[in-house]
Amino acid sequence: MPPDDLAAFVARHDVGLALESPRFPNKDLTASNKIFEYLQNGLRVAASDTAGQREVLARVPHGGDTYPSGDAQRLAVVLNGWIESRAAIRADRARLHHAANAALAYEHQAGRLVESIEAALR
Repeated sequence: MPPDDLAAFVARHDVGLALESPRFPNKDLTASNKIFEYLQNGLRVAASDTAGQREVLARVPHGGDTYPSGDAQRLAVVLNGWIESRAAIRADRARLHHAANAALAYEHQAGRLVESIEAALR
């Protein structure tokens, strides 16, 4: 898919799945692009319970829920709860979109990134 088409494609959905395995340190400590793309397009996210994804969801209240990686029953509980409140989730998309972009957009994070790089180089 061309990168310019990704946001429109994501926005056609109701929820996003950010499935990662905490068995690997790089997957546990980081967050993949998909969780940011989902949130910034107003989708609620069902995310594997990794340190990185918990950190992202902590920055966007009501942005989603985590479940233990590989626990299909807990994932089903999360998704079924959202199915039951589908109208409310759709109504909340604009608020979630704005909250995620205010907290996570590049323009708001660039300074933090530069500070981290400068500190590492010292």
